[in-house]
Amino acid sequence: RYCDLYCRTPECISILEPATASPLGRWLDLLRQRCEWRLKKYVGPENSDLALAVLLGERERLQEITSDAFLKTGTVHLLVVSGLHVGILAFVIWVVVSSGFISRRWGILLTALLVVIYAAIAGGRPPVIRATVLILLGLISLLFARRATIVNLLAVAALVVLIYSPGELFRSGTQLSFLCVAVLAGFGRLVENQKARRQKIQGQQAQHQLKRLIQENAAWYRKMLRWIGYKAGQLTLASFCVWVLAAPLVAYHFHIATPLGIAITPIIWPLVAGALIAGFFICAVGWLVPPLGNLLGGICSWCLGTTEWIVQRAVEFDWGCLYCAGPPLWWLWGFYAGLALFALVPRFRIPWPWQISLAALWIACGFVAGGLKNNDSRLTCTFLAIGHGTCVVLELPGNQTILYDAGSLGSPQSASRTIAGYLWSRGITHIDAIVLSHADIDHYNAVPGLIDRFRVGRVYVSPQMFANQADSRQLTAPEFLRDSLEQAAVPIYEVWLGDKLSVAHTDVDIDLLHPPQMGVGGSDNANSILLRVQFDGRTILLPGDLESPGLEEVIASSPQDVDILLAPHHGSIFSDPLNFSAWCTPSWTVVSGRHNDQDFELTEDSYQDVGSQILHTANCGAIQFVLTEKTVKQCRFRH
Repeated sequence: RYCDLYCRTPECISILEPATASPLGRWLDLLRQRCEWRLKKYVGPENSDLALAVLLGERERLQEITSDAFLKTGTVHLLVVSGLHVGILAFVIWVVVSSGFISRRWGILLTALLVVIYAAIAGGRPPVIRATVLILLGLISLLFARRATIVNLLAVAALVVLIYSPGELFRSGTQLSFLCVAVLAGFGRLVENQKARRQKIQGQQAQHQLKRLIQENAAWYRKMLRWIGYKAGQLTLASFCVWVLAAPLVAYHFHIATPLGIAITPIIWPLVAGALIAGFFICAVGWLVPPLGNLLGGICSWCLGTTEWIVQRAVEFDWGCLYCAGPPLWWLWGFYAGLALFALVPRFRIPWPWQISLAALWIACGFVAGGLKNNDSRLTCTFLAIGHGTCVVLELPGNQTILYDAGSLGSPQSASRTIAGYLWSRGITHIDAIVLSHADIDHYNAVPGLIDRFRVGRVYVSPQMFANQADSRQLTAPEFLRDSLEQAAVPIYEVWLGDKLSVAHTDVDIDLLHPPQMGVGGSDNANSILLRVQFDGRTILLPGDLESPGLEEVIASSPQDVDILLAPHHGSIFSDPLNFSAWCTPSWTVVSGRHNDQDFELTEDSYQDVGSQILHTANCGAIQFVLTEKTVKQCRFRH
């Protein structure tokens, strides 16, 4: 994972010591650079980034829209160097070395060496280490003519990964990697047992013997079509099994379900395999014979281009990707514990009807638990930490959820992921309303990402929100937002001074103190929506980026006695903290933004002078207040 670090001056950064690398590390880095250069040269600029992602695991080179398309279609695992890639490489090497030009022993050793080198070049990620260990153990069993069981192989691979990095046990990628291999191994064993049982039955019946004789003497193209159909069916069934058994874990970690992956994985898997084989040969021998390199590059480029085209077309289906809060952790433990018990302890296996009934009952328990929400009489207000931006989540009694602003000056995708992650952690899948204070992008650029992940009831804006029209050449950011809302069929309502928002609970009152319908002139900030939330004698005030001349108009009205205040304009001195703090006298003041400069001291002193406690999301992380009839409970996500 990545984090952002900030400092006031360049002098805050100093070099402790130069980076050092061993001769082996430098050689591997040079080899990796050579592979990158060859792939770029022979694959071509159109698909070279995708080739580098698939072959060397460099996903950061891909555009975000491409990565999202693979994620939404359930095929993102193809962009991660994993067991599939290492297994195909080992298979290709084994086919080549088994052609007879070297002995079996040397072929095994050469295969092992090349697989280890590729794992090191690909970055040595845990899925690669797991696959490499499995292949090496399989090669060792071939070398000594010993039979290896998949349970023992997975156990040793898990131990190696944990020794390499103990924290990998808790990472989603490692968990999914081992789970998928175990499911595929179990599926393969089931297919073998079914095939042996069918052959035994067919050998005992003359009718089946005659049918088999006819099939064996059929034309070659009929045999090929039958074989392709059989393998495609197996691949589809295997994809279905993996998806079904991995779906709870994927939903828990990534809050997404991609049933479309069942259908398109069997289609694009041969294309990806072809691209991998061509790419491996480009890196190995393509540079020796340039015409061969060009041919392999064309094959690799066509396979990857076709794969991306299929994925981009598939992502257009609305039913292919479903966002969800994910199952509770206790449900996940119960599901996979039962699955492990069924797979590893045969004596606990019960008849199929009972297995199906128990699975259906446990799934029903998960849905019921996910649908239950806390319906008590509390109001929860959470100020999320999303950098220089604002998002306030109001969870009202009666299971209503209202967002006040949703944006950040940084990446919109990052902001929407942060907001969505918090909502999912609270079991929220529906947003009743979003209130957008004004037309600054750091207050609304996460909304398009949220309407893609959640059902949104309505959006409230001021009459000045979409006042600035675009020219004929380019949309303004507010108009892009409006188009996104219209495409998602989310209704937009204009509100102004004196309006009240519709809420289900009678003890909650939400009204607007600013702006008037015609606005006050000045900038967008001056016309920010000032939202007042009242609940059982407690008051929350959310002023957006309110500043002059709108600020003076608000201060001229009746003073307020506020419990919780969102500092206007991220705590800027342009929000007149001295007079505004005296007007509303908050008990707590929350500043939503990054670390401020020394001018923030004036803001801090102004609010502290009226007895307010200052909380900053840059220091405290997300800040949550729970309001009840008698108390206000405050907690921080970072201490």
